[in-house]
Parts: sequence; C-alpha cells; structure tokens
Amino acid sequence: MLIGGTYLVEHAYFIAHGTWSADFNLPLHLSDVVTVVSVFALWTARPMLVELTWFWGLTASLQAVLTPDLGSAEFPDLLWCTFFITHAGAVVAALVLVVGRRIVPRPGAVKRVFLATVAVAAAAGTANVLTGGNYMWLREKPEAGSLLDYMGPWPWYIVSAAAFGLLLFMLLAAVAPGPSGPRRRGGHRRRGGRERERARPRTP
Repeated sequence: MLIGGTYLVEHAYFIAHGTWSADFNLPLHLSDVVTVVSVFALWTARPMLVELTWFWGLTASLQAVLTPDLGSAEFPDLLWCTFFITHAGAVVAALVLVVGRRIVPRPGAVKRVFLATVAVAAAAGTANVLTGGNYMWLREKPEAGSLLDYMGPWPWYIVSAAAFGLLLFMLLAAVAPGPSGPRRRGGHRRRGGRERERARPRTP
C-alpha cells in the first residue's frame, strides 16, 4: 500500500545514507505510530486499529501536516514527499475508514485510545532516556512552530497537551458517525391508529 511503502522508503533512505539513528528514527512519535497503525487498519478493518487511526490521525497526523517539522527538507526532496504522503495518508485513512466505510468508534473508544496514547508516551519517554532522543517532544518543543508553543514551558506543556488531546478525542467521538456520534434524525415513523387498525388481522 502507498502509506506503508512510502514509510519503508523513508527508512531505507536514512539507512542508505548512513543517517538512521535510534534517537531519531524509531517509530515513537505519535504521528509515526499512527502511520503504521493506519496501514493495518486499512488492511484488516479491526475496530481497535480503526479507532486509533481515527483519533490519532485527526489529531497528531493532522497537526504534523499543518505544522511540519522538516528540517532542511524542501519540495521536491524525497523526505519532503515521504513526510506528507505518510502523514496526510493517515488523515485520509481515518476519514475513509470511519466516514467512508462506516467502521465507527465503539462506546468507550475515547478511554481506550487515551490509555493507548499514554502507553506510547511512556515508551517514547523510555526511549528518550536510553537514546537521548526527543520522541513525542517530551524533552523539548519542536523547533518549528506548533500548538505546544501555546501550552506553557516544559514540563507543563506535556500536561496541557494531554488535556487538550483528551478534549480533541471527545470532540472526535462526538462528531463521528454512528453510536459514538450524532444519531440521524427520523427513521421509521410510528404508524397512526388507522394504519394500525388496517394492519391488524381481521377475524370473520
């Protein structure tokens, strides 16, 4: 698939140039995690993977697309292309799965995805300690502008980001189609008395 193939090409590029490193290239940014998750969600349509793609794709990946941190990469550089294909791809995957295919978030999805986010953050924090990296921007904010710039200094922006993320998850659950979102109005109309009378079997 396009998203998965592009993601592998990006890592192959770093390996071929001898610049792949554990402090930068592990898939421990949330937007990288959802890139991988979205591939399996599209392939299997498993509810949990779809939920992760919906909530993470429309928060982490969408923010990455709107406020990219690309270093010196510019269009049409390969890394510029792989960045936008993978991140925008996760956003599109979320919309295709939930809005297009109607695989809607189940009740309790917000809690499950938030706990999964905390688990990824814990893994990212552990990797940061072991490698000196800055996964999920837990050590410092990205150099490029982002929403974190408005959430206070370290470490308070981490708490603010968690609260803001939870709020976004709740909003996404509210707007999602199906049981977790707004119900369609209408449906089957109740039959009136005359209609019920006509429908009732008559006895001789």
